[in-house]
Amino acid sequence: MPTDPIESAKAALAESERRLGRDNLHTLKLVDKLALLHHTRGEFDEAEALYRSALAVREVRLGLQNPKTIAVVASLARLLRAKGDLQAAHELYHRAHVVQQRILGPDHPDTLKTLTQVAGLLRDRGDVEAAQLLFARILTAKKRTLGTDMIRKQRL
Repeated sequence: MPTDPIESAKAALAESERRLGRDNLHTLKLVDKLALLHHTRGEFDEAEALYRSALAVREVRLGLQNPKTIAVVASLARLLRAKGDLQAAHELYHRAHVVQQRILGPDHPDTLKTLTQVAGLLRDRGDVEAAQLLFARILTAKKRTLGTDMIRKQRL
């Protein structure tokens, strides 16, 4: 059995594809995990190919509005941001946010997490004023949903 996490993940993925099929939801979770491993190692091209593959299958199987599909959209956006493709990342974050806001609501933790990523991206692009406004909006939403005491205990 391989000791390298990526090799172990590849072996598990190959077995899942053989037994369950490429489009199986369990198999797709393994694709996501392998993509994340590549991402954390800085192997961005490998991670991007895996995220895009998983996204294409989820869009067909689950639909464009499904939270699991949107989670992969957000993961791909984070990867593209790390690669420095800020425009593509912004477009994907926007796509994720629109769906999350409609399905989960504007104050849902996942929606706010995506907005936090957008604010960070705006800061990275040099639009500090827009980032600050968005961070303030996020903080207001968190205060409204969690209360002021919980905000002090959490990282924004």
